[in-house]
Amino acid sequence: MACKPINVLVTGANRGLGLEMVKQILTTLRPLSKVFACCRDPDGEKAQELRELAAKNDKIKIIRMDVADPKSIKEAAAQVGSLLRQYGLNLIINNAGVAYLGSLSATTPEQMQDCYRTNVVGPTCIIQEFLPYLRTAAKDSGMPGMSIRKAAVVSISSFVSSIGIAKDTYNKFPGLPYRASKAALNMVVVCAAVELQKDEILCTLQHPGWVRTEMGGPDGEIDAQESVQSMLKVMSSLTEKHNGELLDLKGKNIPWVEIRGGERTLRSVLEEPPPRTSTKWPNRGRILAIEKRPQSASEVPATKMAAKPVSVLITGANRGIGLEMVKQILETQRPLNMLFACCREPDGARAEALQTLAKTHPDIVKVVRMDVADSCSIKKSAQQVGSLLGDKGLNLIINNAAILVHSGIADTTPEDMASGFNTNVIGPMSIIQEFLPYLRAAAKDSGLPGMSCRKAAVVNISSTLGSIESTPQSYGPFKTVPYRVSKAALNMLITCASLELQKDEILCALLHPGWVRTDMGGENATLEAQESVQGMLQVMNSMTEKSNGTLQDYKGQSIPW
Repeated sequence: MACKPINVLVTGANRGLGLEMVKQILTTLRPLSKVFACCRDPDGEKAQELRELAAKNDKIKIIRMDVADPKSIKEAAAQVGSLLRQYGLNLIINNAGVAYLGSLSATTPEQMQDCYRTNVVGPTCIIQEFLPYLRTAAKDSGMPGMSIRKAAVVSISSFVSSIGIAKDTYNKFPGLPYRASKAALNMVVVCAAVELQKDEILCTLQHPGWVRTEMGGPDGEIDAQESVQSMLKVMSSLTEKHNGELLDLKGKNIPWVEIRGGERTLRSVLEEPPPRTSTKWPNRGRILAIEKRPQSASEVPATKMAAKPVSVLITGANRGIGLEMVKQILETQRPLNMLFACCREPDGARAEALQTLAKTHPDIVKVVRMDVADSCSIKKSAQQVGSLLGDKGLNLIINNAAILVHSGIADTTPEDMASGFNTNVIGPMSIIQEFLPYLRAAAKDSGLPGMSCRKAAVVNISSTLGSIESTPQSYGPFKTVPYRVSKAALNMLITCASLELQKDEILCALLHPGWVRTDMGGENATLEAQESVQGMLQVMNSMTEKSNGTLQDYKGQSIPW
């Protein structure tokens, strides 16, 4: 059966990998109808070679597209649609990207936002705007299954986006903004793979290797020609078995988690039975089963009683999980120096319960104004906390504040994506950066060995919805793409922070609170805030250096990346 001519779109097509893609697609993907070569400035100096190539081959159609601008993407989609006429678009290669190579201490909010706009929001908007043309291609192909000759989106990611192998690569290649954005991109593509499989549109991720380009630098291990040749060979062999996978240049799966005893693929996860749930507390090593929250100092374990007074900071402390944390820490943590309860509007109606607690415990509870989506607000709050701490350190930060938007791939907006990222990722990053001197002071002065939440720690409230490995099973009832994507990026952020700050003996970990009945969790949730917080505090109290860089649930069970 003769194959129909296909239409291909490549972003970032004016140089590097994108330009080489255009060159090799012309000679390898046959029969070929059109190649839409997209770049930000088609008339600029950096697009000269692409223009010369297009002048020699009428299959190439150069399209103006700035992947960091949703309006530009929409305009490009309209132009491509007019050129396609009644035909579909068979293959999109999301290649355009930016990279900042700084560590946690050197990364700015602006760098994080730039990477996120280009590497995450851009590909998401491209899938949305070009989805009608992909659906047309899939419907008209007459081919069974999934393939790039039918309808596919292949997004260029990287092996450094795999949180499971981050500890092996971070020292050589910190690149926090790039890592976080690519982890978020991975989540976008896995969500798209699940959502679009009914349309038989293939969605995968491709690691290009370390390539000698402007982005990869002169020390890259391979040139663009070799990388693209291998990637196109892998793409040509893709089937539904590869839907939602991150593949290397040999077509092998790059795991989200450290794999022992074989690979896990999207299909294998989809075919697994749902995990069993239990209301019982596990007795796993040092994490003990508990029946109730301690009510007095006499019930607190002796290992905590002997330690110095600790100071704790909680974000989003005016309601829900954050407010319950304030309550329970006041009841259970002994000795306690200060508890900084941070919220956006301390004088608002939603902070009345918190203010009541502060009046009851004036020497301990200090209500601090902090908008976690505003870096200037975080800086001011750090100065205020520092003045109250004096020469004492800050032992524990609980990054709890977050926002959640319910939307899928097809209907999420750039604004929702940006808002989720600013609050759920950049906020915690800025908090770690601004409060780091106080964490270091606490670690130095504690006199405690190893790592613990009584020494110096940052515990971040994440979610199973940020687990890429678990997404195929959980996506149906909980699409929440902006939230999932931001939590995947948060997981990468904290993994990197755990590696960077371990020399200071500052513990960095992530906790899933369960599905909790709060304003965010909704009335159908399965847990009360009291039970969730009781469990999380129990887990925090048991954390050691073995917990550094891990994601656990409120029962102390590990959650895969």
